[in-house]
Amino acid sequence: MKKNMKILMVVSGLICLASAVLAGTGIIDQIVMVAALIIFFPLFVVSTFLTWKASDREGDYPFIGY
Repeated sequence: MKKNMKILMVVSGLICLASAVLAGTGIIDQIVMVAALIIFFPLFVVSTFLTWKASDREGDYPFIGY
């Protein structure tokens, strides 16, 4: 589970970063960047938290309030 969260964290973070860079250079429109951030930034936040806080043993995930 933790390995999957790390992969999701890296991929979603890279997509957010790439969309910001591409919009900054004018390759893609800003509306496309905003759409990518709306979709992938919450995934990045949640997967980052779960990667840091979730243990490898059985049990509940801590409440993150997101």
